[in-house]
Amino acid sequence: MLGFNRQFLFLLTLQVGTVSSSWRQLETGENSLTQEERENLRIGIFAITLDEHIGHVNNFLEKNALKDRAVIFPAVRKDRLQHESLIATGELGEEASLSPGEIACSMSHRGVLESFLKNESLSHALIFEDDAEINPMANDVFAKSEDLSLMQFIEELAATSKELKWDALNLGRCWAHCRYDKYFTTVKGFDVVHTWSSLCTHAGLFTRKGAQTHLRNTMPIRQAEDVGRQYAPNFRYLSISPRMFVQKENRDAMSINKKVKKLPECGDRME
Repeated sequence: MLGFNRQFLFLLTLQVGTVSSSWRQLETGENSLTQEERENLRIGIFAITLDEHIGHVNNFLEKNALKDRAVIFPAVRKDRLQHESLIATGELGEEASLSPGEIACSMSHRGVLESFLKNESLSHALIFEDDAEINPMANDVFAKSEDLSLMQFIEELAATSKELKWDALNLGRCWAHCRYDKYFTTVKGFDVVHTWSSLCTHAGLFTRKGAQTHLRNTMPIRQAEDVGRQYAPNFRYLSISPRMFVQKENRDAMSINKKVKKLPECGDRME
C-alpha cells in the first residue's frame, strides 16, 4: 500500500443481490444472481488515497463508472503520527516494529472498517488503496462478456462469502506461495483459493463479521496490515487467482514500497 503523507477515503454504496447462488451456477459463466438478489445486498466501496495520487484514483473511478457516486474523506497521515502517543492510547503495540507508513496503513484500514460497520445496511465492504488498477488479464475476461461489468463481478464474489464462510477476500494478492493454493470454486474465470502468504492490501472485500473480527485483532496494531491478516485468530482469509487488481508502480517518498517493478502475484513462480 502507498504511504500516508495526505490520504483520503472515498465511500461508495451500491445495491446488489442477496446470496443464494449454487456453485454449479457460479461456474457456468452465466450471471448467477437475479435482479431481486442484487437489490437486496448492499456493498460499500471505500478507497484510501494520498493527496498527490488523487488523479490516479479519479481516473480509476471514471474508467469503472464509479466517479459520480464517490464521496471522499480525509484519512491518516503518516508524517503526523506520534509513536509514543499511539502506544499510550493502546492503538499501537509497544513491541511493534513498524514504519510510520505501515502504521498509517493499518490505521486507515481500521478507519474504513469502522465506517463500514456504522452503516448497518451494508453487508460487504470493497476496499481499494490508491495504487490499485485493473489487472490486464481481468480486462480480457470482461471483454469476452458484453454484459459483465466490474461491479457485477464483485457482486458474484461477495455472494461466495455465505457458503465459503470467508471473512475477507484478497483481490490483488502478491508474493503468494501459489503452489500450495487450496481451490474452492471458480467465479467468472477466477479461482477462489486459500493461499499461504497472501500479501498486499490494495484491493479486497470484507464481510461484516470479518470487519468486526479484524478490528478486534488489530487493537492494538502489532503487525503490518497484510501480514496481520495471514495468521489472525478466527479470521478466514481467501484470495482470487489470477488477481483482479495489481498495484500501479510508484516511487515517491511517501510510499511504503518504492517499487522498481510491480510486485508478483506468486512469489514461488516469479511473473
